[in-house]
Amino acid sequence: CASVIPGMDMSRLSNELRKLQDWNFDVVRFDRACLDNGLRVLSALVTKHLGCYDSLNLDETKFQCFIAAIQTGYIADNPYHNARHATDVLQSCYWMLTTAGAQEIVDVDDHQLFAVLMAAAIHDYEHPGVNNGFCVKTRHPLAVKYNDSSVLEMHHVAASYALICAYDKSNFFSSAAESTYFSVREHVIGMVLSTDISRHFEELNKLKGRVATDHFLQDPDSLKQDKTLMLKLLVHSCDIANPAKTTALYLYWTDRVLQEYFVQGAREAEQGLPISMLMDRKTTNIAKCQVGFIDVLVLPLFDELRKVLPECRIPCQHLTRNQKFWSDRVEVMEQEMLGGTQRMPRFGKPKTEDDLMVIDVDEDRGPPLRVVPLQDHGG
Repeated sequence: CASVIPGMDMSRLSNELRKLQDWNFDVVRFDRACLDNGLRVLSALVTKHLGCYDSLNLDETKFQCFIAAIQTGYIADNPYHNARHATDVLQSCYWMLTTAGAQEIVDVDDHQLFAVLMAAAIHDYEHPGVNNGFCVKTRHPLAVKYNDSSVLEMHHVAASYALICAYDKSNFFSSAAESTYFSVREHVIGMVLSTDISRHFEELNKLKGRVATDHFLQDPDSLKQDKTLMLKLLVHSCDIANPAKTTALYLYWTDRVLQEYFVQGAREAEQGLPISMLMDRKTTNIAKCQVGFIDVLVLPLFDELRKVLPECRIPCQHLTRNQKFWSDRVEVMEQEMLGGTQRMPRFGKPKTEDDLMVIDVDEDRGPPLRVVPLQDHGG
């Protein structure tokens, strides 16, 4: 796959790939080494490494064509929901399957294995940079089409499968059994829909209830449902795993997700709509919202996964450290917010003032959020 991307520094790429099975794999450095083709390269590598082409009789060339189209369909101008985020989620899922042992512990079959990888790669395909709530409030065509239910997640799956069904060059199922196509599709749909944050607590509570029994993943009568639930939450956890990475990587992603949030908030204000929670740059204490994100959503999920996958102690450790990182800054950032300017905290030893990320509040909520990039992150 790498050979079809001219100009790639194979030595640099090989150096980055040595850490592919680490939880704290630096996807930013990797994507830059791939000349911003990280999703194409990583998808080809992990599906090959896990034997997906042979086990399911998938067409490797057509799959690479499909992934190239998927990568192109991610909107590069989105600060957060772009192909690099998809690459990050894909690598995190790969870690869960391999290093964390989910492939063996959950006894993942060939269809489920490939479905996890495919779902990770496509899970935000053609994401518009605003959330489901915005689509519903503005009567976006996608909200009308999908009846206000998991609007974007429905689109991510449907648009991805449209590439498979409409173009032979992207139909990597062309030589596979029909049962393989429908089995993988069923799993992929469930996994991508599980990334809708509105489903988080329902699914997590199901997992808690099942793990609390003494026969989770053991009882033949519930094994299929247990495996399906576990893999859906595996993909979902990797989608919200930024706070579970090193603080440097976490801040990189925090910067970008805030850009999208505050731009959406500005658009809502311009249209006379209520500004969504955490999307008003004037009233959002960044430290406080990150503490809440960790305490309420991310840590409880990873802590439950840890009971099944003991290696998830690693992301749990990072979550604890990052929670303290933000907790120590809540009061300072509250005062900065009230004063009109919040600064993302320093991490490491920036060389210049431009290594800081600065969030400026404009009285008229425009132009969009200005963020001075975090230190170049080794790229």
